[in-house]
Amino acid sequence: MVTSHGSGKTCTRRSFLKIASLGAGVLLAPALVLGDEPLEGIVHMSIIDQSEESIQEDDLNRIAQESMPYIKDLMGRFSEGNGYPRRVTQIVKRSFSDEQFSSREAAEPFIHLGKQLVADALSYWNCEQLAIPIVSYAVPERKAEIEVDYPPFSEDKTIVINLLGRSGIRYETGVVLHYAVGDLTLDLDLTIPVMGRSDRVCHFSKNGGAIYSSTRRKPVLWAIEEEDTSSVYETPVHEILHNQISVWTDKHILDGLRQLNPQPGNLQQAGMELATTLSEIEETLVDGISTAWLMKYAQQQGLPLVPTYHSSEASKRLALNVRERTPQAVIKSYVELGPQEFAKRL
Repeated sequence: MVTSHGSGKTCTRRSFLKIASLGAGVLLAPALVLGDEPLEGIVHMSIIDQSEESIQEDDLNRIAQESMPYIKDLMGRFSEGNGYPRRVTQIVKRSFSDEQFSSREAAEPFIHLGKQLVADALSYWNCEQLAIPIVSYAVPERKAEIEVDYPPFSEDKTIVINLLGRSGIRYETGVVLHYAVGDLTLDLDLTIPVMGRSDRVCHFSKNGGAIYSSTRRKPVLWAIEEEDTSSVYETPVHEILHNQISVWTDKHILDGLRQLNPQPGNLQQAGMELATTLSEIEETLVDGISTAWLMKYAQQQGLPLVPTYHSSEASKRLALNVRERTPQAVIKSYVELGPQEFAKRL
């Protein structure tokens, strides 16, 4: 997440893209009529972001890729009278967070589960570099309760885990089928579910030649009604490790920005770029360690959990190697080398 006043880092666990709704009347259109040219040769998808919100490039690419089967279906349903369109454009009109709140009754078993998971995970990666957090659980009833700000973890070790029914990013999009006789536009709303989230937003400033940063945190969000069972188990411990390791990532961001020493007019942009790079490496570290923990925990508990590697191939390699190196050794390497040098050795 990037804000206009500084740099933000969003640490998320994502599930699969879901189709929320299609334009009215689409399902009654005629069946696919095959043409001489292969369908894949005709579809040239492009994404145009018309949203005022910041949409990450990888999300735009996922929207294009995973909505392709639905767009092919639309093309087939409208092809009988018009033939195939010359090209297809998908327009992202706007994006916004979309939460569904849970009842206390439904959340209680997960609060009990969360306490067990967190205790086991904190013991698994306990080391001198990471402060032990004070963890509490809440079942919010309205959006204002999940939008509060907390000081950086370096100042306040409290972590609040908010249990939601579902959480996601809703994208209102338009699919334009470009025909020789004119264009046909249909609505296609999509949701990317977010299993968990723990946001940090930094603001950078320069005073007397010295560069400073201030950081605010959001509470952890844990979606408990998603279908991905492994992510439901992994999410609370994953986001807690993000908070713990953030102390070192934020330190390296500030140190790196001070070495760059950009001009005041370029300070925020340079800070955003550096924060994005280092936050991606943090995601690899946290993903690798939390997945390694989940593999161990599932084996001990006899749970049929299949790990899902969310961030990169590097996090998968790290997860598979953590048992040999131990999580403590990996964390020490991250802290001492810094995120960028650490990433080179993965």
